[in-house]
Amino acid sequence: MLTYKREVVLMQALQRFKGLPFLNKVVVVWNSELPPSPELKWPQIGVPIKVVKTQRNSLNNRFLPYADIETEAILSIDDDAHLRHDEIVFGFRVWREERARVVGFPGRYHAWNLAEQFWNYNSNYSCELSMVLTGAAFFHKVTSRWTFRCPGCPTTLFNDPTHFEERHKCINFFSQVYGYTPLLYTQYRVDSVLFKTRIPHDKAKCFKYI
Repeated sequence: MLTYKREVVLMQALQRFKGLPFLNKVVVVWNSELPPSPELKWPQIGVPIKVVKTQRNSLNNRFLPYADIETEAILSIDDDAHLRHDEIVFGFRVWREERARVVGFPGRYHAWNLAEQFWNYNSNYSCELSMVLTGAAFFHKVTSRWTFRCPGCPTTLFNDPTHFEERHKCINFFSQVYGYTPLLYTQYRVDSVLFKTRIPHDKAKCFKYI
């Protein structure tokens, strides 16, 4: 879990993990230049909470191969992300069938700006996606070892009100490096088998709301 100067939000986020099935431990990536306050009251959630103090504030710190990570699956999540337990469990089950892929919840897509002649990063509603944000996503711990240095991409976008503009630049930077746009669109989304299916009152769905 990535966090930066939001102690109250962090404590609330950790508390929501209590009772979550399959949870092995929580690794808190502490991005602030100041260490955690000794007065912080860490919640008891039934699994260990490990805090890793980073050397500098960077969104890429979530991808570092921390020794505390013992499982193959990593749920990369920001401290302000709100997911129900059933959503997390469902995402984990989907990831187990697609372990080489990033399986997540918030999606984005790239769109060509005809007037300006460059690619835009877009978060509007769409029938297709080309990116899965790692602010709430499962991936294999080996995947986190794949790195790409992007000198044109800032590492602290979430602190910058112009972060959309910076993400536009990042997408176009990748296009320049590759010589084409490597992002691919998909219309694929996963729901549970009985999603929006009416069943007899004496039966129960595995996932009521998904």
